[in-house]
Amino acid sequence: MKSRILAGLGFFLCILPLAGLGAPRDREVVLLAAECQNENGGCARQDLVAYTFRNGKQVAKDTVLTSDVLHFNLGKNQIYQDRYVITHWADVIDLPNKKLLHKGDGELVGLEGDRVIEYVRKWEIDGYFYFDLKTGERGPLAQPGKWALPGVLSPKQTKSVSACEISVNRIMGTEVWMFTADGQKKRLATDFRAAGNCPESSILWLDDDRFLIQRWDGQIFIMKTDATAQSLARMPIMDPAHIQPYFERDPDGRVIYAAGDRRYRLDPESRTIHTEGRKSLGHGFEAASSQAFDTRFRFHGREIGRLWSCSGTAFDGYLAMEYGDFGSNLGYPKGLKVWSENTGEWTTLPVSWTIGIIGWMEKGSS
Repeated sequence: MKSRILAGLGFFLCILPLAGLGAPRDREVVLLAAECQNENGGCARQDLVAYTFRNGKQVAKDTVLTSDVLHFNLGKNQIYQDRYVITHWADVIDLPNKKLLHKGDGELVGLEGDRVIEYVRKWEIDGYFYFDLKTGERGPLAQPGKWALPGVLSPKQTKSVSACEISVNRIMGTEVWMFTADGQKKRLATDFRAAGNCPESSILWLDDDRFLIQRWDGQIFIMKTDATAQSLARMPIMDPAHIQPYFERDPDGRVIYAAGDRRYRLDPESRTIHTEGRKSLGHGFEAASSQAFDTRFRFHGREIGRLWSCSGTAFDGYLAMEYGDFGSNLGYPKGLKVWSENTGEWTTLPVSWTIGIIGWMEKGSS
């Protein structure tokens, strides 16, 4: 796998007092979001917008950048070094200077120090390139090393595992292989068809020597780099087949297995499995959906509101999400809402066409 990164119906709200959960935070924080400029029913240009909050209240809205060549709606965007927004396509925006530093040519592979690594495959180009955030220099990686390893990188980025490497066995997905940056490879399992098609999401490293992997029949194994494996559990494979189950670590570091709308917490050490009724959003926030996107949000165990929303983006004392009227299509959300610990209230950010939330950052941290 060439692209890899080594982490929104009437509105009813129930506000509960949260006194004593933390001291007021006398600071400014920024919520970064992407929005569309609507022209003749189409998204003519995309805006990178910064909403500033002070003591829980919105005090400013600033358009950082407007572009007709950037696409924040395609793939994941992230904040890096509290200064840059980097898109799935390796575009780099300098936030303090409100400037597009680099227009990517391919897909983001990784970030390391001041370097942005992208994989480009088009026309006569097929290779890895770097962009230096400090110098602005861009060039090819003659020795891409770990970035070119197939599959999922280990925590220390010294090796990878893949269950769909066809260059070592012509029947795709029948074996599990480990690759190292020095060009070595080792077969860990044979006659093992992993769940899904080239399923990076069906593999999760536990440490640099062990990883979880799910077989096509739902069986989950703890596999080791010495080619031994131990069965952990059999979990559901959803129907229809295009609903791909996946592993992830939640913001609290716990191992989660998700299949459709069902979530389970796995403890590989004690070999136990627990149904997760609530999804951790980090910073003390949780979300629980009773059906579809009817979601109740909690902060340190206390309910703070009920919205029609997919999920939320949490920060220290803040929670933001896209929302809509109950029963509406969240592909076209009504706008953004932000809850603050300081005020214990929600702020509605009216947006004519929101693309999505990028994340939070401290103002002035860059």
